[in-house]
Amino acid sequence: MNGEKDLDLRANEERIKLLLRDQEQLQKKLAGREPLSRINLKEEYDALKSFVDGSLKPQISRLKRMNGEKDLDLRANEERIKLLLRDQEQLQKKLAGREPL
Repeated sequence: MNGEKDLDLRANEERIKLLLRDQEQLQKKLAGREPLSRINLKEEYDALKSFVDGSLKPQISRLKRMNGEKDLDLRANEERIKLLLRDQEQLQKKLAGREPL
C-alpha cells in the first residue's frame, strides 16, 4: 500500500521536475526573442493555467484522496492487529489456565 503511494508520489515528483525543466528551457528561448506583446503573454499564461487546472490539479487531488484513504486503511489495520493480539493473549491465558502445572 505505502509502496504504491510512494511510487505515485515519486512519479509525480519526476513529472513536476520535467515540467519545470521544460518551462525553464522555454523561458530561456523566449528571453532570446523579441519581447512578447501583452496579448501573447496573456495567451501563454492562460494556456499554462489551463494545463495546470486541467491536468495537475486533478492529479494532485486524486493523490491526496488516495493518501487519505491509505491512511485510513493503515489505521484500520493497526486497530485490527491490536484486537487480534488482545484476543490471542486472552486465548493463551485461557489455555494456560486449563493446562496442568
